[in-house]
Amino acid sequence: MRERAYRENNVGVALLEQLKYSEAATAFREALAADKTLGIGHLNLALALMYDQDLEGAAKEASEAARLVPAAPGPGTQSVSNWQVM
Repeated sequence: MRERAYRENNVGVALLEQLKYSEAATAFREALAADKTLGIGHLNLALALMYDQDLEGAAKEASEAARLVPAAPGPGTQSVSNWQVM
């Protein structure tokens, strides 16, 4: 399950890099269907939705990512919990 989630997440990242936001969102949703606790999947889905102008959906996913991703940033990084959806 976790391997499938990461695989679908990687597909989503590739689609996001190609500016295919809707298709990327679909891939991230597939990743989350395999493992709903995949914090990076929620974060990536939030980005895809934001770029696709679904700000309400992006805010929901960003909140879930902030809940799931540890708030222990390393040097030069920022915690997801400090992010804001504009």
